[in-house]
Amino acid sequence: MRLPSADALLLLVIGCTLGALWATGAVYNYVRPSYASAVLVAAIVVVCAAVWQWWKGSVRADANNWVVMLVLVPTALLAFVGARPLQPTGPGEDMRGFLELAQDDSGQQSLVGQHVDLVGQVWPTPDDEYTPWTLVRYRMICCAADAVPYGIRVASPPPQDGQWVRVEGTVVENPLRIVDARVVPVKAPERPYL
Repeated sequence: MRLPSADALLLLVIGCTLGALWATGAVYNYVRPSYASAVLVAAIVVVCAAVWQWWKGSVRADANNWVVMLVLVPTALLAFVGARPLQPTGPGEDMRGFLELAQDDSGQQSLVGQHVDLVGQVWPTPDDEYTPWTLVRYRMICCAADAVPYGIRVASPPPQDGQWVRVEGTVVENPLRIVDARVVPVKAPERPYL
């Protein structure tokens, strides 16, 4: 039996890494949930390409294989050293619409007086003595590189920075914030990005 070429080995490691990210759910720390199936398809295609390359044999000179091997280590590490979500991050899909309105001046008025129940991370805002922290969650458009924080200030004693919490309270204006807040620590959600 012939040993795999460096090209085939690299493709196999990349395909298996993508498959491991998908299988463990860690893919959601890198791309938005709707792209997870594309990562699985890519993993299958790349593993098939690796098998084809192994069977066909390498067309490259062995002297250049060291370059391919340099890519193997960081790629393999990606499968075993999981990425953590951006800090701080937060709430579930139900928070997405609320946070979009909170960031939009024209939508803020519709939130005033509403009772809310939101999950997010604590982000300190030391410049404001009345609302010393902000409840934050990141929205991912495509991948973690383009994640944008959404948040609303909370008028209550601040929990530990970066901690995941559930906040229940009433939205008031000038500035837009949550008051009469009940704050409870919670576990990080399985899918931390909106």
